[in-house]
Amino acid sequence: MCVSDDCVSVITNLQEAVNFLQVELPDRQLRNDFEAKIKDFLYINKNLERKPLQVQRDLVHELYASCLEMLLENASLRERAPGNKQYQWNVRVSLETYVLYALRDVLLKSLSACTAIEDANLNKIIRNLDGIQLSDLRVRSDLQSRVHGGKVELSRLDCFVTVLGKIECLRRTVNYVSRGTSSSVTSDDLLPVLVFLVVNAGLSNWTAQLCFMRQFRLSTSSAYEADETGFLITSLEAAIMHIKSGVIYGEEKCANNLEKYGQLMNKSERSSVGYLFACIKNGNLSEVKRILTYDGSNQVNDVTLCHPLCTCASCERNWTRQRDLKAYPKDDKGLTPLHVSVLHDQIVIVDHLLDRDTDINAVDSNGMTALHYACIKGHQNILLLLLHANANPAVTDSRGNTPLHLAVDRGHESCVKALLYLSEHMRMPINVSVANDNGDTPLHLAARWGYCAIVDILLEYGASCKITNKKGQSPSMVTYSETIAESLRCNATSSNICHDVALSQRRALAQPRQSVPFQQRRWATLENKSLSHPKSYANAMQHRMMDKLFAAITDGDVCLACYYLGLEVYRERAPGARANLCHHPLCDCERCSAIGEGKLEQRQRQRALTINACNGLGETALHVASATGRTRMVQLLLDAGANVNVTTRPEGRTPLHLACLNDRVDAAKLLLNCATCDVDAKDHNGDTPLHLATVAGNVKSVGLLIRHGACTNVRNLQNRTPLRQAEERLSLVFSANRTGILKILKQNSAQPVSD
Repeated sequence: MCVSDDCVSVITNLQEAVNFLQVELPDRQLRNDFEAKIKDFLYINKNLERKPLQVQRDLVHELYASCLEMLLENASLRERAPGNKQYQWNVRVSLETYVLYALRDVLLKSLSACTAIEDANLNKIIRNLDGIQLSDLRVRSDLQSRVHGGKVELSRLDCFVTVLGKIECLRRTVNYVSRGTSSSVTSDDLLPVLVFLVVNAGLSNWTAQLCFMRQFRLSTSSAYEADETGFLITSLEAAIMHIKSGVIYGEEKCANNLEKYGQLMNKSERSSVGYLFACIKNGNLSEVKRILTYDGSNQVNDVTLCHPLCTCASCERNWTRQRDLKAYPKDDKGLTPLHVSVLHDQIVIVDHLLDRDTDINAVDSNGMTALHYACIKGHQNILLLLLHANANPAVTDSRGNTPLHLAVDRGHESCVKALLYLSEHMRMPINVSVANDNGDTPLHLAARWGYCAIVDILLEYGASCKITNKKGQSPSMVTYSETIAESLRCNATSSNICHDVALSQRRALAQPRQSVPFQQRRWATLENKSLSHPKSYANAMQHRMMDKLFAAITDGDVCLACYYLGLEVYRERAPGARANLCHHPLCDCERCSAIGEGKLEQRQRQRALTINACNGLGETALHVASATGRTRMVQLLLDAGANVNVTTRPEGRTPLHLACLNDRVDAAKLLLNCATCDVDAKDHNGDTPLHLATVAGNVKSVGLLIRHGACTNVRNLQNRTPLRQAEERLSLVFSANRTGILKILKQNSAQPVSD
């Protein structure tokens, strides 16, 4: 980064901070002294996570102060710093960013260990607010259309490892939400938006993130500095405190049930599904009994018609309402009276409905049964009642979640215990290691949200610690809690054979053996290769699937590519749009058949490929998307956790190599925006992305790499720098692009060579 005497650029990211220090401190010895001091700090404080938060803060501040003192001993800095406040700020924030980046592997992890209990409590509140809507928080109407983009931006907060990076992420989020509004956005307008974003961003260590930004602004004199950064941190803190307070629970959607109940008292509505559900929500058992035991023979007297044979819209609506209420009472979301009574904790009505032989395993439009909703709401008494009435504890919803998944996800420890204990003793054992459509087991969810007690319960019932989800993550990889990580490590290395034998015997007694379906036996006969060489056959099938995936990416078919990877493509539903529902349960028309087949396929689909799966050449989906410039696919893969620095086998090239070689500038921008992207990664020939872009004559890619701090003096195995290559190419073939590349490289060749 070039800094003149008249104009000092503002440091906004890690790369700019590093470049600033390299330019202002050409003395390599001083940087070596910094590295040695940080290395000594890490060696002395090996168990930093075991120390209190204040001690951690003091130790890191002492390290920063010591490095700053060494830095200010530089003569050129002493001459320039006193008269230029912006320059002083750049020096301090660059050093802060440098130190925090060097401590990236231990500091945030140590903070998360200190705040694990607070984060677990906050996560339980957030997970139980999962269905909250913007209207529930009274978000300004002109801000609502910008919220999704803000959520995508804020969800990347955990990707940054310095205070500067996290603050810039938070600033981009606020700016995106505020952009294009008809009037100015006040702090009161911003608070409900931030509340919604925190609830939906998917981070599991908000307390640690906030503490890191607040307590480790090393470049400021106070943790509560009254500047723009302080405002952003305070706003985020206010949103988190608002969630912790629990006041959002008071704004339930059914708060006006009594008013709606009174509005449905006219005769034509007293037999509607809406009236029935209003009675259930208000616990009016006598009225529920009256409606459900209604004598159909008196319908002619009760239904008001224009005349006995009238078929007008109003009369048809009245007839349909009573017919549906008597035969199949469901609303437009597929909710039955049992669903509604469970949702609103009306256990007396649940008991009455079960006595009427209600279909206990009926599903709504999301494939969820009453047992699913009991687990979501944490209604243990109703859960036990449903299990005693033979509710299926292994049924999955449209996302592959079992009731156990949902009970764990919401942190309802009592429901988890009830499910596992009662289902086992009723000879309906649950597979505690079953994965949903994302590949997450209940243990993944418990570990991610920091539920220590639930992790112990699942491990006691034999949950596997080795299963990986579609991102290739095991439960130990998704947790921030050191206590949970230690429990998982101990369980993984345990050799308690007696426990395993007892568990297998218990399951064998409770679960009958299942015969192999005829279709599977026939497939095994035709494909005898799968029996004799299961591993090689599985590899061959994966390579075939990889070929299909790469073809879909190359063709720009994002939906098909996401299908192969098990990713869900975000689609906005138009306001007021209804879910696809069948005309009636037995309808076999073309539309309803398609809906049924789609749901069946969605439930039965299993993840065939991980996000970082590769073919025989080591090429991943991110390689292909980057090489072909499929930016939407690149963004989806990065959001799903794809490895940005993965290399191919023959040439050792990263996705950035391929994007720059093929002049895919937009794809390269997305890759470089990742905090972990190595801009100077070398392939097996020693070529960096800058080498390849230079040889290919891609002037835009060269300029982009230079702006992101690519080193111009690095040499490949042929001892050539990008500048030398540009000169050689220009001597052979003259072109405007190569002339432009040579000019850019010469202007930036003064940057020191990185070691």
